[in-house]
Amino acid sequence: MMVDAAKAVGVGLLIWSALESVSGISKGKYVHVDHFDGKADITAYAHASGVPLIIAQNGWYATNHMLLDGFVPRKDPEADGAYVLALPMGEDTIVPIIDAARDYGLFVREAIESPAFGPGSEVLASGEDISLRDMCAQLSQKSRYKRISDEEFMAATKQPHRIALEFLENAKFCEEFGYFGDKDTKPSREHLSRTPRTWADFVRATDWSSILV
Repeated sequence: MMVDAAKAVGVGLLIWSALESVSGISKGKYVHVDHFDGKADITAYAHASGVPLIIAQNGWYATNHMLLDGFVPRKDPEADGAYVLALPMGEDTIVPIIDAARDYGLFVREAIESPAFGPGSEVLASGEDISLRDMCAQLSQKSRYKRISDEEFMAATKQPHRIALEFLENAKFCEEFGYFGDKDTKPSREHLSRTPRTWADFVRATDWSSILV
């Protein structure tokens, strides 16, 4: 309906907060990541409609590690006073981290104003690309990363099975294929009106007292 309405009134430019087709990129290996695939279906429909379109994809939310069970650092039962970030991915997995509430608008503004973009282009919103290992090191000197089993992660999410499976496949896809597939995020940070926050910036600016308890 959004795309049809935009086309009907002849909008000059539609900015769409899309995500990748996980099932498509993975060739059917991961088919339960509906919040990605659903947006990818709308992207395909919008392209086919001919409406002037810019894709502005959001990266891995920094706030995931404050708000979502299964992603939040917890006290390490094996080390007094330490914390562990436990996920079903290897520590070298790279995520395009973004403080979305503060910085996503930067990328939307870039998409509208920068001559480097325009109808038919794509903006990938992230403050930096960082490994889970480095995220852990920058969070605290007393934190460490631990890879856990798929079953352990699904239980840690405290979500119904179908939602936990979606979180799991999203994480596995990111490790195997990349959050944005194999796309390079650097060009999307070259024409911003200010510098977006890195993970370290987000850590310093955030009150973790309610999380690291």
